[in-house]
Amino acid sequence: MSRRIEALFVVLQEACKEQFGFAPERIKENLQYLGTVGDSSLLDAITGELNANAVHRFSDRVWGAEIQLSLNPVNATLFERPPMMPWPEKLLAKFGDAEINRFNEILSAQAKKIGQIWPEKMLTEYRKTDLEIKAERDARDANVKYTLESPLWASVGPFVRSQFPGHETSVAGAMSAISLYRLVEELAEKGDPDFVTFAEHIGAKTTEELSWHLEMTYRCEHEMAVWEKIKSHPSVKAIDILLPELNSGSRHAKSKVEELAYEVCDSLPQYEEVAVDSHLIILLVTRNQVAKQPVQIPEDDSPAP
Repeated sequence: MSRRIEALFVVLQEACKEQFGFAPERIKENLQYLGTVGDSSLLDAITGELNANAVHRFSDRVWGAEIQLSLNPVNATLFERPPMMPWPEKLLAKFGDAEINRFNEILSAQAKKIGQIWPEKMLTEYRKTDLEIKAERDARDANVKYTLESPLWASVGPFVRSQFPGHETSVAGAMSAISLYRLVEELAEKGDPDFVTFAEHIGAKTTEELSWHLEMTYRCEHEMAVWEKIKSHPSVKAIDILLPELNSGSRHAKSKVEELAYEVCDSLPQYEEVAVDSHLIILLVTRNQVAKQPVQIPEDDSPAP
């Protein structure tokens, strides 16, 4: 990670701890830096000068919610959904007053719909200690590992994969949430022995919990495969080599890194469940996440206990 972004994360950690009671570890682990409001390039934000008057954007990797950080004075603002950003001046210059006024009305209407507070579940997650997070993840990862190696997954795994858009075995028009719910109902009604063993081991009792766990198992399996491809891609290693030049402000390095990142994206299957773009590739490498921290299993849609 560049020293500029490292410094921003330190400020963000302190601000969020004071304003919202967030654990500093959650900030560093869960958020990615997007640049400043109005920035057209993440690389510009990484390599450019640190502007004390700029508003810096950070995004949660799973939920997509944002924190915006002002430095003068220091203040953090939560956005449940990423706010609609104003158009750059050079684009607005192409339109007349009527179009600009209409655009501003749309922005104002959009802003009123965006609550500047996160759902209680997200606030709770960001206040958890490392020990609490580790215990939850260990239990969840153990359940996913068990499922992937279970006789049940061997029999239903192909069907589960086929219900997700974009997968190479996907069935046209499939709706994963409905399909998995019905699958669990059918297995329970038949008293399938592999399913009974699976349900008892997981400790889930409702159809919603069990179908959610099958979905999370698929996503984990799929994401691990995609991130393994990213880690082993030659262009990712090349980006890592170029980081010292990139952080020193080299325009040549910036251009080359963008080119390499696009190469990585183009080599990946375009599955909807893993949103990978060139900026994310760059960010993962600059934060050394590709080699050390694969994408976590999503937690946002888990059913209520």
